[in-house]
Amino acid sequence: MSTTSAPGALRGRGPLVIALAVLGAALAAVVSWSLRHSGGALVYALDDAYIHMAMARNLAEHGVFGVTRYGFTSSSSSPLWTLLLAGCFALLGARAWLPLGLNVVAAALLLFAADEVLSAHGVRARTRLVALLALILLTPAPALVMVGQEHLLHATLTVAFAGLMASEPRAALLLVAPLVTAARYEGLFLVLLACLVLAARRRFGLALALGLASLVPPVIYGLVSVAHGWYPLPNPVILKGALGEGLAGRGRLALVPFLGGWAELLRTPHLLALAALAAVALGARWRLASSREGTMLVLFLGTTVLHLQYAKTGWFYRYEAYLVAFGIVALTAALAGPGNRARRPWLPAALAAGATIVCAIRGARSFVETPRAVGNIYEQQIQMGRFLARFYPEQAVAANDIGAIDDLADLRVLDLWGLASREVAEAKLSGRYTTRWIASQARDRGVRVAVLYERWLDAAGGVPPEWARAGRWRVSGNVVLGDRTVSFYAVDPAEAAPLAEHLRSFAPELPPGVSQLGPYTR
Repeated sequence: MSTTSAPGALRGRGPLVIALAVLGAALAAVVSWSLRHSGGALVYALDDAYIHMAMARNLAEHGVFGVTRYGFTSSSSSPLWTLLLAGCFALLGARAWLPLGLNVVAAALLLFAADEVLSAHGVRARTRLVALLALILLTPAPALVMVGQEHLLHATLTVAFAGLMASEPRAALLLVAPLVTAARYEGLFLVLLACLVLAARRRFGLALALGLASLVPPVIYGLVSVAHGWYPLPNPVILKGALGEGLAGRGRLALVPFLGGWAELLRTPHLLALAALAAVALGARWRLASSREGTMLVLFLGTTVLHLQYAKTGWFYRYEAYLVAFGIVALTAALAGPGNRARRPWLPAALAAGATIVCAIRGARSFVETPRAVGNIYEQQIQMGRFLARFYPEQAVAANDIGAIDDLADLRVLDLWGLASREVAEAKLSGRYTTRWIASQARDRGVRVAVLYERWLDAAGGVPPEWARAGRWRVSGNVVLGDRTVSFYAVDPAEAAPLAEHLRSFAPELPPGVSQLGPYTR
């Protein structure tokens, strides 16, 4: 290496170094604010993070891929994240900080991958820095770190895959594609589009190989799941996606690729702004679809439409986070690269500024909501887990938010939502999920108590009338909870008095922000 190459390389990495410093400062601020809302304990902003943690711990310690150590459950929508976390738990122990640590690494890798892609497209250093800062603030990375799940990893793999597709497609795609689909099943949308692009370019062999490689993780998972008596797809994918919408009649037309999703796009202004800018960039021939940058725009637009058609958005920024990151990188490469064909340079700049403002509203809100979300989980789910761990260890318990309670307590859980109970998912999908059916399942499983959101059972006919409510906990300022009020029921009438006494005994330990209601308080 020459004496001048190192300084040049350092200057080339300047945007990345600055962005990593900003990321570190933003994370330090969000973590610090969050700790103030959780009594100084590390708590994640969503209960779903604890589903992965429970499954990873059971796999590492008991060899069981399930939310409890008592059997397999198809409850993870990200097999790669669960396996990665299980490996870390096996090496370092089930440390609560490991999901946060992995997400910090994933956030840094996202910036690195984006910088590599933009550098390959000739984007100048100053513009790359703006794009990397946008990734931090608009995706938004700090909030997703505190979510404690796989979404930053998924975004990183998406950007890396798109970057490889935009360059001369090669065998490296075959290695990244299965990681994309193992990280989240939505990765199949991106790979499908990539296969169509390759086929349009008459690269049929690579398109076929890429499609087959991407199917390896879902197929392996499906075979294992079916062998255990579950569905080929994870229950979260089925219940939260189009397959769980109960489509019938003409509604089935929404399952035809690219036929649906447009109405949902109008309801997500941040994705609409990014997609509109990408469509204008292609339609105005600023970037030809056959160009490297045009390829990324086509992949982004197609993946966005398919995601909105078959998957969900929202729920604390996470489901579409990879699309926001992908859109920022694809649009920066298209509009700021040296081959930009715009005759009026101010027009794409104005449109980009508008899209940035729309996304910035979402990003700014995340910095306010993340600490409050952490406080919600601490005041409700963490306390539920502590309560059940103390008074009902190894007991059968019914619940409809199962993450923290299974991570903190050793339970035999009946998941009334259906992520961890196959029979519940089957009953929901077949229309048999009724109050009577719920009561029958609880009896058959020997459930003693239920900890639930009452309104979640309204569609089934309500809480079984024979269950006795002992009390309720209510939090204020709800941001991410399924309901700010959780109710405790004695399923077995003989458990009513002991449950009330347990709640009274635990009451002094509840955080001051929790209001206590119901019979046990009288």
